[in-house]
Amino acid sequence: MNRKGFTLLELTLVIFLMGLILSLAMPRLGNFLFQTDLKSVARSLKCAVYTLRSKSISSNTYTILHFDLDNNLFYGTQETTIEEPDTTPKSTPVVSPIKLPEGIRFLDASNINSPKKKFGTLNSCFNPKGVFEETVLHIAGRDENVMTIIINAYTGSFMLYDEYVDVEYPRE
Repeated sequence: MNRKGFTLLELTLVIFLMGLILSLAMPRLGNFLFQTDLKSVARSLKCAVYTLRSKSISSNTYTILHFDLDNNLFYGTQETTIEEPDTTPKSTPVVSPIKLPEGIRFLDASNINSPKKKFGTLNSCFNPKGVFEETVLHIAGRDENVMTIIINAYTGSFMLYDEYVDVEYPRE
């Protein structure tokens, strides 16, 4: 008698191997899924940076990216000058406040002109030529996943690291 099919031993071996492969892949898959929220924040921040840089260049004014570390949000304003002497510039909103998703928070932030801050606000400025104060942000997500975002001074381009990268600027 010629029987076609699989034996119980063969089926058990295949299920065991599939379970082993799945158990090895799950930690990496979990990190990938949780990093999505952090990358979403980086994408939102990138849009804000490009908007402010464009506004700064096109209007020949200063724009400022504000980071509210206590409330986990960021927003952008444009400094409009008034032609009257001895008056302070007025801020016009350019990028409305964007709150970080639930479970995501700023660990700290610094730029080339300000020391590292863990609370309060940090302001990074674009000049009328589109040059930015190089800024370093550390954000944490669920399960303490950390991402470092470094915003380049001249191009506004981003460098992203899936770990805490400490960047120190020399102080005078």
